[in-house]
Amino acid sequence: MKSTVTDRSYVLQNNATLFDATLDEFSVRDFEAASLNEILKRSGFNKGSFYYRFSDKFELYAALLETVFSRHAELIKEGTKTIIDVRGVETSLTAMVSSIVRLHAMDPRHLALYGRLFDELGEHRANLLEILRSSPIERLLTDLSSLLSSEGVPDRDASFFASMARMTLYHLDRVAMIDGVWIDAASMAHAIIRSSFPDDSLLPRRVRDSAHIVPRLDPAGTSPLPFDLSFASGEIVALVGDRQAGKAALRTLLTGVLSPRSGEVRFLSPDLVKSGTDGFATVPSGIRLNRSPRWHLRQVGLKPGSERESGLLADLGLEDVADIRLDRLPDAAKTKTEFARLFASDAKVLVIDDALGGLNPDARERICRMLLKRRHVGNTIILYTSSMEEALGIADRIAFLLAEGVARVVSAEELNRKYGQKSIVVDYQEDGLAHRTRFPWDALSGTAFSEFIAGNRILGIETRAMSGAEIFKMETGAELS
Repeated sequence: MKSTVTDRSYVLQNNATLFDATLDEFSVRDFEAASLNEILKRSGFNKGSFYYRFSDKFELYAALLETVFSRHAELIKEGTKTIIDVRGVETSLTAMVSSIVRLHAMDPRHLALYGRLFDELGEHRANLLEILRSSPIERLLTDLSSLLSSEGVPDRDASFFASMARMTLYHLDRVAMIDGVWIDAASMAHAIIRSSFPDDSLLPRRVRDSAHIVPRLDPAGTSPLPFDLSFASGEIVALVGDRQAGKAALRTLLTGVLSPRSGEVRFLSPDLVKSGTDGFATVPSGIRLNRSPRWHLRQVGLKPGSERESGLLADLGLEDVADIRLDRLPDAAKTKTEFARLFASDAKVLVIDDALGGLNPDARERICRMLLKRRHVGNTIILYTSSMEEALGIADRIAFLLAEGVARVVSAEELNRKYGQKSIVVDYQEDGLAHRTRFPWDALSGTAFSEFIAGNRILGIETRAMSGAEIFKMETGAELS
């Protein structure tokens, strides 16, 4: 999740004593009772300096909320491998509960502030509405409510679910901690859902179903499997990273060919996939080059001359070469035949391993449209690629793979929002060395950008969009090779 830094929160984040005094006051008193004079007294901040930066007490309160929301967003982004997955309600809530527990561990006053914020939402709703848009809790609940509504859950039930989840998450330390010990995050998420949907049948299958790969300690109790992912029905997940970073091992682990070294593969919904290779179709899967595209389709059960056979051949541009041996055709025809076999299968999970790169733009677009259709009917699609551009163009979520496992998982929407527009690239010198940093485009008129330019020796400034390799490095700190 994206963190939010405004000019007012920038001031607060860069003055530790003012932040501490402000958090102290607003975590124990409601907005009306909180004393601005007490905050200024404890922080040593004089009124002249305060009113130069803040218009009133509410703007200070807003800056505090933005700062805590930013910290929370960073914990979600960096502190866990569990996925915020808006296509799996329970997975999403589990990740959110886990992040709030870590926010409490950072400073218990954070959750005290959350609780008071919830209690004051009605009284200050109009003023808080804009600020709440950057709250990780509100953003997740908005996504989940929209998802439930789009899947046919009545608005009344979706709204009730959001209200129950909101009340629980903002008061998590009151409802999920017993004698100083937190209730398991997954159990808490399960309880939130069941309080709103006592009957499983009230949740749409596409929302309810999810498959998980979960870590488990090895017999020595110390080495968890370095992969922690969930895949939901009806989504496309792109895994981006060098093959040597573990893609091959993860793929064989998914298909059940290789038992995990120190973990388990667990598919929570038997209707989503079967254990082993039966529930998967992969590209590439190995085809016979001395046979034709039509022959390969018949091997996976399509009837000769059937409408489905003709449709697949036409959709993939193979109708004119359907009866020609593959060893007499270009490599692109072989790849298209692989995809024809994939789309002809009844597998619930489609695994694509770096198979789109060798196709021309028209063929890639055709296949991407077909993949999106399969996603729409509930297939799970796992796309292995070394191209960030390819991942951003089709995936719902992107997992960044490094040698030690999954570095992080982010929604493609979030990445496109974060990097889709041009940014300001600033080269500057510090201690005799050249450095480079970036600012979002809208920071051009902000205080933070102006202060940075004024306080550093600038070597150059330019505006440009990020490449896929640069996005990978920004998100992981590693090169995409």
